[in-house]
Amino acid sequence: DKSSVIKPTKPLPQHWMNIAIGRSGFKLNAIASLWDNASESYDSHELRAELEIFDNKHAKAYYGLLEQEKAALEDELGEPLIWYNPDNAKVCRIYVRRTADLKDPEVRPEQNEWLLNKLEALHKVFAARVKNLNASDYQPTEDEE
Repeated sequence: DKSSVIKPTKPLPQHWMNIAIGRSGFKLNAIASLWDNASESYDSHELRAELEIFDNKHAKAYYGLLEQEKAALEDELGEPLIWYNPDNAKVCRIYVRRTADLKDPEVRPEQNEWLLNKLEALHKVFAARVKNLNASDYQPTEDEE
């Protein structure tokens, strides 16, 4: 209902929503999960706003190029990001998260506002950058090879 760069898809019965960021192989995700990754339990819940890089051929290179800008990205965003790039996965994620109580309907409007604000901030920081990424520009360090 607000004028926002975030254009959500039709709501579906799942705990995430995908949002286009302007380039195939990349998307923003809004996640409201009963599983809390930080505590690795269902005792608390999690809200997460993330940039997902799922381009099978170049995801690791794109992630590496963005990681080279980590300090500038986090400075522009105004908070640290969580950088998730497991060796055994083709999908990489860069996100912010917070613990939440998803079973309390009283706090749902504030949780939705938090997700929207974080998604708008991620869009502002990443949209132009991901459009201009070129996988052939990536030169891995010796540690990454």
